[in-house]
Amino acid sequence: MKHMGPIIKRELLGYFRSPVAYVFIVIFLISTAGTTWYLGNFYTSDEASLESFFFFHPWLYLFLIPAVGMRLWAEDRRTGTVEILLTLPHEITLAGPVKVRCLGRIKRAESDEPGRIGMVAQIERYEFLRGDEHAA
Repeated sequence: MKHMGPIIKRELLGYFRSPVAYVFIVIFLISTAGTTWYLGNFYTSDEASLESFFFFHPWLYLFLIPAVGMRLWAEDRRTGTVEILLTLPHEITLAGPVKVRCLGRIKRAESDEPGRIGMVAQIERYEFLRGDEHAA
């Protein structure tokens, strides 16, 4: 995980070196204030509640997060660094194949609708195995 620090630092610094990040911050603050005070009727509700503030957040994130993500993906494609992020080599993630021994059950799940049946896997206990152990 310690090798991820330079990558995270490079991405954040690259993002905040351009005015795009600050434009998105301003758009977020203005849209949050507008939805809270005007659409959420914060002033006219006679109630000290932040319900109207948090009610509109998922809708704002629905538009702002993909826009930020598209910009970052386009920048990675342009610079040629997207391959590093897509492949996630072992040296960066410090992860390898993981062996796990699980104890669980498969259950039949019936729906309220007639004719619809599903299967559910319920894991009751698990343990990570070392490289020389075998799952039995």
